[in-house]
Amino acid sequence: MELFTVNGVYVCKARKGITMQKFEEALKNQLAMRKGSFAEHYSLKIFRNLFQYAHDLRQEYEEYYCEEYDSFSEFLYKKELWEKSNIRDAALADGDTVLKLHIQSSSYNMETLLDYDDSVLSMIIRTLEGIDL
Repeated sequence: MELFTVNGVYVCKARKGITMQKFEEALKNQLAMRKGSFAEHYSLKIFRNLFQYAHDLRQEYEEYYCEEYDSFSEFLYKKELWEKSNIRDAALADGDTVLKLHIQSSSYNMETLLDYDDSVLSMIIRTLEGIDL
């Protein structure tokens, strides 16, 4: 999984078929926390808030825009207003899930954590990169 920003919006790239249940299990394995501990509870809360209002851009494209735009890349460029360099840098494979995160809707604390504390953001990025979903 990868977390990056496009036009000031956080985006997460994952393999097709990701579910919150699979993600939480992989997260628990990645962080190797004691089951039921405060650390496990708090970490899951942070990541749940991160993905709480995410919406799947590829699913949106396939359901509503595939006839209007010739490709997912064109949809990102013309509808989502991604620069071509952002699309190229994202290195999206066919079927990758692309989640547009709406952290400002989920929690004031989440937005503050990501925008004002680089150490938390880098920890979240490293954690997501270690999850093979």
